[in-house]
Amino acid sequence: MVILIDRREQRQLKFPRNIQTRMDTLPFGDYCAEVDGKRIPLVWERKSLDDLFSTLTIAKNHDRFRREMLAAQEANVVMILGIEGTLSQVLTGVPYSRAPGESVVKAVFTCWVKYGLRPVFCQSRVELARHLVECFSAIERNWEKETP
Repeated sequence: MVILIDRREQRQLKFPRNIQTRMDTLPFGDYCAEVDGKRIPLVWERKSLDDLFSTLTIAKNHDRFRREMLAAQEANVVMILGIEGTLSQVLTGVPYSRAPGESVVKAVFTCWVKYGLRPVFCQSRVELARHLVECFSAIERNWEKETP
């Protein structure tokens, strides 16, 4: 398995040394994986709390993100939203944003229902990286069983 990291990803997650990574240009999402040279139809979109609030509360950012979610849907690719913060932290809000945390939480779950964007709230970047590794590793373990 190789984890692919989008070239535009500004704050790359750090993975254990035994995990092979490669920079690539992804059509959507920040992280994907290849098993036996084939891309897994699942991507992770990483968001810090500040970025999450900016993406979901500023119209032009939300429009761009909506297009990304729709593109993933149309390509039959599952998109997971890896949030660098807990649900409680999102509800608390971020200092620079006037948007209440509750509104952002509602927007996150609305994206799940409308676009299939599955949220994963994490306490830290280390925990988020572990989620990615475990998710992609589970798919790799079952790859032969599921692919023709």
